[in-house]
Amino acid sequence: MGGGVVQVDKITTVVLIGKTGNGKSSTANSILRRKAFKSKASSSGVTTSCQLDRVLYEDGRLVNVIDTPGLFDFTGDTKDMAKEITKCLELAKDGVHAVLVVLSVKSRFSREEEASIKCLEEIFGKRIFDYMILVFTGGDQLEDDELTLSDYLDDSPEPLKELLCLCDVRMVLFNNKTKDETKNADQVNELFVLVDSVVEMNEGKPYTSSLLPDVEYDSIEGSSKLHIDEYEERKKMMYEEQLQHVVEEIDKRLNAQIELLREQLENERIARESVEKNFMEQLAEEEEKRKKAENDAEEIKINLEEAKKEFREKIENHKNKCIIL
Repeated sequence: MGGGVVQVDKITTVVLIGKTGNGKSSTANSILRRKAFKSKASSSGVTTSCQLDRVLYEDGRLVNVIDTPGLFDFTGDTKDMAKEITKCLELAKDGVHAVLVVLSVKSRFSREEEASIKCLEEIFGKRIFDYMILVFTGGDQLEDDELTLSDYLDDSPEPLKELLCLCDVRMVLFNNKTKDETKNADQVNELFVLVDSVVEMNEGKPYTSSLLPDVEYDSIEGSSKLHIDEYEERKKMMYEEQLQHVVEEIDKRLNAQIELLREQLENERIARESVEKNFMEQLAEEEEKRKKAENDAEEIKINLEEAKKEFREKIENHKNKCIIL
């Protein structure tokens, strides 16, 4: 930067969402060019609450990076998830320019991740896909295997292909283990080319949620300090009450999606058990047929031996009669 002061030319806010262990915090650190967030590899643990950090690039872009815990891991209390989603909305109250859904090439796209996307759609509406970019971590493994991201996606499950279509195939591969600053700069630049395309497609308007409280208050210009303090306290209480309503609404939508996921998983379990039962019944039937065939063959063999024995006895008797004659 030549020691000069970099002027802020534009502000970009991105939020990272994904399953615990997919590399959200590591990806955020790659964007920030420093270890600002705890990653799973850290001995001190992983991200447990939504956090925001910033980086100012040499070109004047100020990037707000919001790292989130495993919001849709479905292992914790939905109320806690709802609170964290609400906190994320507060951190991004001026809007989000891109939602980075972090997936890992080291694991298959799971039903839980599929359900997470459904939750995002249920909470934020279909418009969220217009701001979505898929960030695949584990670039180091694909490099070792001499594979491209397209090679990896050739064998991807149908729900992942559908998600790619919903976000207009905006995707980028990240290697968060690289120590090469140039390589990291290249992948970050590739990401922000996609971010800028999202901004342009949405006419520069960041995504904002209608869930977040947006209350207008009367002017208190000229009021005494006591009245101003009372007003500020009342305003704070009203805002917190509305935030609680937001938490409850998100919790309701989360529970609806989780219940739907449970029903789907239960239906799949029943269908799977039915297939397994039919398969086992077919195996048992085939085994019964095999045993019957073996028994029939053994019976035929015994009958044949008896017939041979009887035939030999008849021949022997016939010989004896001839000798007598």
